[in-house]
Amino acid sequence: MCQLIQEFHSSLKNDFQEIFVEVLNANNLPLVNFLPRLVARLSQKFPKIEFGELHKIVEDLTKGYKECCHGDLLECADDRVALSEYVCKHKDTISSKLGKCCDKPVIQKSQCIADLENDDIPADLPNFLAEYVETKDACKNYQEANEVYLAHYLYDSGRRHPELAVTTLLRLAKDYEHTLEKCCATADPPACYAKVADDRKAIIEETNHLVKSNCDIFEKLGEYGFENTVLASYTKKLLPLSTPTLLGLAHQFGKVASKCCKLSDQEKVACAEGYGAIVFDNLCRLHEKTPVSDRITKCCTDSLVGRTRCFTAVGDDDTYVPKAFSADTFTFHADLCTLPEEEKQNKKQSVLVELVKHKPHISDEQLKGVITDFTAFVDKCCKAPNQEACFAEDGPKLVASAQAALNA
Repeated sequence: MCQLIQEFHSSLKNDFQEIFVEVLNANNLPLVNFLPRLVARLSQKFPKIEFGELHKIVEDLTKGYKECCHGDLLECADDRVALSEYVCKHKDTISSKLGKCCDKPVIQKSQCIADLENDDIPADLPNFLAEYVETKDACKNYQEANEVYLAHYLYDSGRRHPELAVTTLLRLAKDYEHTLEKCCATADPPACYAKVADDRKAIIEETNHLVKSNCDIFEKLGEYGFENTVLASYTKKLLPLSTPTLLGLAHQFGKVASKCCKLSDQEKVACAEGYGAIVFDNLCRLHEKTPVSDRITKCCTDSLVGRTRCFTAVGDDDTYVPKAFSADTFTFHADLCTLPEEEKQNKKQSVLVELVKHKPHISDEQLKGVITDFTAFVDKCCKAPNQEACFAEDGPKLVASAQAALNA
């Protein structure tokens, strides 16, 4: 039995990872934020499921995750078995893809269901706009049972849009909620909330455009070049962050682009948005321990649903007092030549960050010029017969180049 529990515990880490990774990493994620994520993701995975059946699975999953995350492994294992059996018993009304999972042994069955691809979207789904935008009953339905009505909206959005990230689906639902709150107090609510159709389209297009733009940069420059672009942009936005934190942020976004940009158009948006949200969540957890910026605090605390958009939309930080120039920042020695290639690349990126911290409004061309000079300087001196002498002789030239860029 103990071995069985251990196997369950081991496999649990991958179950619906994109939904509950925040729960595993931060026990303080409110349950109210967890439930909508399950509704959104399971609606995408099981688009033909009825809402009542989905609601039962969400409740069972929530109970199971609470037990698993609090270390109650026996109850965790029992709940997973029971849920797998329930899903397989009702597979005909849940997903046409379940057949290959339900014949497997217990442990493999549960993992197979968790990893299952999205089912095909039913052809006979009712008209979405007629249900939620063109109807005259939206305010009545919302006021009678707002949480249930919004859950239905999220469910119906998810089953129609498997290509969207859970965070985008949640944003659509939050926008609908805000619209109803405003419009239901007007003289003509249906005319007011008719704009939801355009709002939905704009949110989806904005998300698609952001991912496409980032993937275009990644495909043109590669992972390291993409990281440098991210680094320059986010250093200007989040100047008070430490250089190691900014480097870590850029590396994480590089990994996200490397993983997601190679996927099909149907998959890359959800992948990039989903993992991008995790990167920002990690940043917020770090910043909560050692806060350095009110701008970051605002993005991290205002709205979990709007967190990604807050960070991407925030402008350059004009309140930051630039660091005073120090020649030591741009002075290097022969030990640089013995570093692994990855650490050398990190040194270049550190120079980039420091340049921005010294001159927040430095142009891309000025940045490129100093980084090019730095690369040539390191290549030359690491090939020189007397490396330290080369660093000592040419180092001041690099310092002068950096200072000239900062004073321009």
